[in-house]
Amino acid sequence: MNKKGEGFEESKDTFELMISVVFILAMLFLAREYYPVDLYQTQATSDPELTYQLWIERLLNNCFTYQDPQTGRIYPSVLDAIKLDEKNINQCFNDQVPFAGLRITPMNAPEYTLLKTSSQQRTVPVLLYKNQYLQPAQLTLYLPS
Repeated sequence: MNKKGEGFEESKDTFELMISVVFILAMLFLAREYYPVDLYQTQATSDPELTYQLWIERLLNNCFTYQDPQTGRIYPSVLDAIKLDEKNINQCFNDQVPFAGLRITPMNAPEYTLLKTSSQQRTVPVLLYKNQYLQPAQLTLYLPS
């Protein structure tokens, strides 16, 4: 049996639900308008500092990384002196090396220079594995002019 006012509660819940849906849709529309997806992709590919950092990460964690022959474990940011040659770097970057050159300077030891040098550079500390010993070193990446 229907009494007066019973339908009011149901319509009130429906009205609140509709207002909530409209509010959420409006927020999604505004978010899409003011923060387009392409904005992040454009900034990531055009920022030279990010590009340089990605090159350094690739060198440290892919190209010259030391791998223990007994366990197969890869040690990130530990460079293997045996892998420091132009053939390896060209293979790592598919013969399209994006930077001018690099230098690895071990503390109290001769340095390794691959490719040519330039005036713009980025330097990061690394560990160099040579003759079963780890020694501190610096990786200097020379940027194209």
